[in-house]
Amino acid sequence: MTNREPFDQPHTSYPAFPPSQPELAPPPPPGYAPGMPQNNFPAAVPPYQYPQSPVPAGLPNNMPYTPMMNYGAMGYAPLTPRLTRKSGWGLDKKQLIAMVVGLIIVGAIQFANYKFTPGMNSQSAFFQPLGNSFYFPSLYSISLGLLLGIIFFFGVKFGPWVGLILALIPPVAACILFDPRGAGALLTFWYEYAADAFAGFFVGITFVITKDRYKASMVILIAFGMSMVAIIIDSIAITVVDALYNLRYALPYFLSSLSAVFLASLCSLVPLIVLLFISEKIIGKRTRSTNNNG
Repeated sequence: MTNREPFDQPHTSYPAFPPSQPELAPPPPPGYAPGMPQNNFPAAVPPYQYPQSPVPAGLPNNMPYTPMMNYGAMGYAPLTPRLTRKSGWGLDKKQLIAMVVGLIIVGAIQFANYKFTPGMNSQSAFFQPLGNSFYFPSLYSISLGLLLGIIFFFGVKFGPWVGLILALIPPVAACILFDPRGAGALLTFWYEYAADAFAGFFVGITFVITKDRYKASMVILIAFGMSMVAIIIDSIAITVVDALYNLRYALPYFLSSLSAVFLASLCSLVPLIVLLFISEKIIGKRTRSTNNNG
């Protein structure tokens, strides 16, 4: 075998490349008919560019802005950042003003109750149970129940601390200043003031539950339920402590006292519901007027 260089190797033949195919023309655009000039068709539509909108004002300093917050130009409703809902347990300026107004109103009613009604020790029909039955409250007890409904209203609208202060401060101050028995009456019936203060605070929790969450009808329904619970607890507490404090353990006395206290406290629902409906009519009308003008 002869020693050859690599390029001296015999050439190996390869098959020839296939002939080149003619390049196909692109298909005609939709709607094209033979003989129609193709320059009548518009050029390709460029991708849609969404318009840029400025950053909305009023965002908190720590709230990052994203374009999705302001895409009203695309035909959608603009998004607003969800801010943290304030707790109903605090006291702001509005609640403090309501507390002062409530103290004036409740204090004036308490003063009138002591000033223009007969003495507590008199035999006036104002202090006698209705129908001469100890199962029914007196007109005096009913007037206190109606006053409790005003306190409940302030608690529902402005919070538990407002309800607590209004249920405690005016009655205690009126008892010390205007009751003929002075501070002795406060020491004797301390459990009634404590029970009413608890009721005012408990009903005021309605404000914490319903703050910026429910419609007026639901607020009224929740306030009614909370008031009923508070009235039941208030009536049982006053009756039990009164029986233990005065050593009156007879069942008829307990049942008659419980019935009278419960019915007197039940009268509080009347001004509560009426004031809530009036408040909703005024505030709702003002809100609708503002929305229409805006």
